[in-house]
Amino acid sequence: MNPNSEFLPKFYRCFLSAAMLFLVLAVAAAGSLAQTPGKADEAKAKAEFKQLLELKNKLESIPREDYEKQPNRRFFKANESKIVYHEPGAMYYVRSELFWDLEKKYRGLPVADDIAWEAAQNPLPGECEGYLNCGLYVTRITLGEYLSRYPDGRHSAAAVLQLKENFASIADEAKSPASYTPPEDTSEKAEVAKLLGEFEAILQKVEHPDRETVLADIKRIAEAFK
Repeated sequence: MNPNSEFLPKFYRCFLSAAMLFLVLAVAAAGSLAQTPGKADEAKAKAEFKQLLELKNKLESIPREDYEKQPNRRFFKANESKIVYHEPGAMYYVRSELFWDLEKKYRGLPVADDIAWEAAQNPLPGECEGYLNCGLYVTRITLGEYLSRYPDGRHSAAAVLQLKENFASIADEAKSPASYTPPEDTSEKAEVAKLLGEFEAILQKVEHPDRETVLADIKRIAEAFK
């Protein structure tokens, strides 16, 4: 009988176990490294962000009376997947989802905060025409979305101040709205309650001196339209 016959299976089992452990650790390390942003990622993110900003600036620089002229028509056609037409103002905007998608793509990098803020400030097509539900929804997907992603971000103070101004004006008119159309039926009031609840949850994670003022105004609005 070979004196090593019993030793070999044990040896191979130990070898395979060690090899598997090494493989798992290597994959985990590779994944960790892949998730760690580097200078190359930051440079790429800034370059893509710059392209969107340049597109936005280009759209703003074209006089509306020249939209139908060349080479503007070719420019609009070439970028139709990236832009949207704002009919009330008869002008083009960069699609906000491009900024939000870019922020998600490079989340974790310092520039992602600025990308998200640009997304929150980017104009949206259409008009709410004073309808409160619509106005709250737009605020939720812009300022609210920024704060939900960056409660302590570089622009969080500016976002809170904008919310403070928005909600103060709504709350002051809650009992007798003059500048906006309030919710009327049960479903509209439920929608307002849902949106206000989301704002409350978002603001709970934000540290800012005016946070409590905004939350107080949100409660006033909620009470008026419950």
